[in-house]
Amino acid sequence: MLNETPKVIFPCDYPIKIIGENHSDFKSQVTTVLENSVANFDQNLTSTRISKRGTWIALTVNIIATGKPQLDAIFHDLKACSHVRLVL
Repeated sequence: MLNETPKVIFPCDYPIKIIGENHSDFKSQVTTVLENSVANFDQNLTSTRISKRGTWIALTVNIIATGKPQLDAIFHDLKACSHVRLVL
């Protein structure tokens, strides 16, 4: 029983944290990926934090995930963005 992987039941609310360089294109790159991958993506469900020195920015977005293939595609596309450094 301890070896069972937790199962996610789709559709579900799913938070994604994206960390990257605090660059003027960062938010637009992330928004473009999410608008292309998530039906009815709501930017109002996004929180932003900037690092103390202003070098990095962290976005937390909440989406309605429809399945693992969708999440895999989102993570792949976000990691391909030039200013994104980490996707959790």
